[in-house]
Amino acid sequence: MQWDAEASATPNGQLRLFAGFLHTAGIYDAWVQDCPLHYTSPDAPTKYDVPGTLLLSILAGHNRYVHITALRCDGVSPDVLKMKKIISEDAMRRGLGRIASVAGETWLKSHLLRSVSTALNTPWILRHHTHWVGNLRLVLDVVVSSGKQSNSPYTQPGLTALLDSLKPEQYPAMVRGDCGFGNDPFILELESREQRYLFKLRQTKGVQKLLQKQFQREDWMQPGVADQGWSAVEDTVKLSSWDHARRVVILRRPVKQDLALTRRIKKQMELLLTDEVIQAYEYAVLVSGQAHHCQT
Repeated sequence: MQWDAEASATPNGQLRLFAGFLHTAGIYDAWVQDCPLHYTSPDAPTKYDVPGTLLLSILAGHNRYVHITALRCDGVSPDVLKMKKIISEDAMRRGLGRIASVAGETWLKSHLLRSVSTALNTPWILRHHTHWVGNLRLVLDVVVSSGKQSNSPYTQPGLTALLDSLKPEQYPAMVRGDCGFGNDPFILELESREQRYLFKLRQTKGVQKLLQKQFQREDWMQPGVADQGWSAVEDTVKLSSWDHARRVVILRRPVKQDLALTRRIKKQMELLLTDEVIQAYEYAVLVSGQAHHCQT
């Protein structure tokens, strides 16, 4: 790159470096050419104008269409991204509105997967339900639903489609998720694929009964340097909503801060003061499928 003191200026100077990478790798051109957006009018935006303006707005940190207006005085960036011009927010809305939902989803998913597929050739962990490649901060897919469709039955089809799109050698070493995904239909789908998983369980009555038995055990595996104070034991349990018993790992670690114990009697809060030594723990119960040696 060379500095030209006579050329036009742009607030997005680093775009030149990033655009050079996109063009050299062919990522940007392939993404634009596969875009299911077609115009017939000679006055319509070019193939590059709509996705190019969208990309430029995202790179500028925008999160609303109206922010595109701030870019329209930039005379340098359109040429970098092979655009004739930066289109208006209204033209952007109309352009994206012309893309059919299924076609648009297929277009974006295929290119998103293509950009990260090489990283899947090494062991990795899938974090659910925004499908992350753990530790790499790479997103494979996102399940977007209404507020009434946020539980696992609505997100399972998205996970199934994602796994179906991968080659067997690219499957995750483990699928990881928070509480809400440790239910039988969701787990059975993974077990039918022989896919390893690790889900946190809700503190239901069945899980609480399990915890009561575990705290009397003397074989808790003591934490190592990298375990952040967690000790662990394993057991098997069959919850009422499960088809069969599964292996679970119970984790606990002491609560370090000072505690004040209270109890409610006839709607009045009472502070419990005692000379006894009290050890409080925070805990979690994880379901992880077939039994094997416990590791924290």
